[in-house]
Amino acid sequence: MPLISLQPASLALTEADVPYSPAYNDIYHSREGGLQQAQQVFLAGNHLPGNWQQRDAFVIIETGFGIGLNFLSTWAAWRDDPARCETLHFISIEKHPFSAEDLQQLLSQWPGLEPLADQLLQSWPCLTPGIHRLRFEQGRVVLTLVFDDVLSALKNLNTGVDAIYLDGFAPNRNPDMWLLPVLRALAQLSVEGTTLATYTVATAVCDGLSDVGFNLQKQAGFGGKKDMLVGEYRVPRKRVPQVRPQQAIVIGAGLAGCQIGAELARRGCNVVMIERADAPAQATSGNWAGCYLPAPSRDDNLSSRLTRAGFLALQQRLPGLQVQYPELGWSACGVLQMGKDQDDEIMQQQTAAALLHPLNHLQYLDQSEASTRAGLAVPAGGWWFGTGGWVRPADLCQALLASGGGNISAQWGVSVASIQYRLGQWQVRDAQGALLAEAPVLVLANASDVGMLLPQIPLPVTRIRGQVTYFPQGVLPDFSPVLCRDGYVLPPVAGQHVLGATYDFSVDDENLRALSQNRNLQRLESLLSISDQPFIQMPLNGRVGFRCVSGDRMPIVGAMPDMQHDIDAGTRLSKLPRLPGLFCLSALGSRGLVWSGIAAELLADQICGETLRLEQDLADALDPARFHLRNLRRDKQAC
Repeated sequence: MPLISLQPASLALTEADVPYSPAYNDIYHSREGGLQQAQQVFLAGNHLPGNWQQRDAFVIIETGFGIGLNFLSTWAAWRDDPARCETLHFISIEKHPFSAEDLQQLLSQWPGLEPLADQLLQSWPCLTPGIHRLRFEQGRVVLTLVFDDVLSALKNLNTGVDAIYLDGFAPNRNPDMWLLPVLRALAQLSVEGTTLATYTVATAVCDGLSDVGFNLQKQAGFGGKKDMLVGEYRVPRKRVPQVRPQQAIVIGAGLAGCQIGAELARRGCNVVMIERADAPAQATSGNWAGCYLPAPSRDDNLSSRLTRAGFLALQQRLPGLQVQYPELGWSACGVLQMGKDQDDEIMQQQTAAALLHPLNHLQYLDQSEASTRAGLAVPAGGWWFGTGGWVRPADLCQALLASGGGNISAQWGVSVASIQYRLGQWQVRDAQGALLAEAPVLVLANASDVGMLLPQIPLPVTRIRGQVTYFPQGVLPDFSPVLCRDGYVLPPVAGQHVLGATYDFSVDDENLRALSQNRNLQRLESLLSISDQPFIQMPLNGRVGFRCVSGDRMPIVGAMPDMQHDIDAGTRLSKLPRLPGLFCLSALGSRGLVWSGIAAELLADQICGETLRLEQDLADALDPARFHLRNLRRDKQAC
């Protein structure tokens, strides 16, 4: 079970200015020098840089990020190596990460690393549980930080590794880092020839590593240690090769389609976008503006974890996208999500206390504090998301397309009538049978229309109508953050407020409806303590969109199942047959802004065979084949 809350590391130094952990009564690196230890024990012990030379990709996993010296020294060695691999993936697990401020103080002892350390610190993530991904060197150095317990993290990773840095605190100080299940989990990620290195030669560690499949050898240790340990995985298991497709087709150019198109383009793939409208973001993604915020829960359930990961990824991505597309409209103005009633406020207080997330990410404010933050009297206290805000979805789509540069081409105003797999290529045709495009990879990002092209794969998706109402600036009192409660209202965005949104079940009307607008207006009293009466006769002004929602309210992201095979109900999800090269990204519901980006990263990783951006249990919760497997199991139980 992944962590619900993080306990950050405490900054402490020995008399010799060596970083020290009071919790484990151990130092973070040798007294003789942390950088030299990283170079001799972990780089040289894993035959680096030699082993990564001339490789397309090389994956290192580390147990214990600490103060980051191993990563920084590895990055520096990669930069200095003219024969370096094309992409370096560095995965590091840390249960107690340092704050950016403490990390900056600690890394200041190594001025030679300052240029790299500064980039790391500028990108240092919010200290919340889960996977955080940082990209450097135009994406050629990828740091995947996993803030979690080591065993939980390893069991939830989906990757093959080429080298292992075993760098936890000493086995007698933190034995949980060296238990046999941890070593076994590392072996499960290894392939034949995977190397490892560690400073310890403790008997239990040597025996455990040997038992799980590593050939071991002692070498001269660093500093005051006589020996260190190196090893190589001897089990004949082959790595699944990373294959980045040269071409791909994406059907649909809303948030889902633009996000996956941009992600594939970032990996060097030539992407053809096909959209039946005459421009991107013409359906639900065309709303004037929308808000982005996490969705905390006391048990930190799957939906909460996915939403937090997507929220953090979006706020990380927006500044860079604005550089490429200066017209991108967005603001991290903060979001106040007020409790619906007293019981709801108590729940919010308890949830914030249980999660212990950084205050700029999540804190509970009472009514007085909330009013101060909002800039006007609000009717209730609630969660304050200091880094939340609003984005214009159409701008975001344009920015994503711009980020793809010459790797993205588009066919606007074109409807797809059929798809067919032939000779290793997906062929996309219009109603007259004309070939629109063909490629080995096809992504269906066309919301609830996903089933039209593949009726043989029933996906439980429905359309739910939503109507938002627009107010001109000046009609409502001034307030600065996004306000949420029963619905939401945005501060002025380019001269206009957005209020919404309705959930109109079993309604297909694409036109504005007075009944829906009146429902939105009734939210004003809940949000701003303003009666809806002065606005009831306001002319209809707003927009209608249709959310695509799955049966379990989670997105549908991944490889499409092949339904022609007879499958046993006990088959594991990962073993279900898939249609080659066919993928789906759909059912983003009302969280398209926060779910689309993280879903696209996950899908691009799956398509390219790279380390997954999300934990395996989250990837499984989004898998398109989950519905097929659930149906099989339900039918078996009914027999």
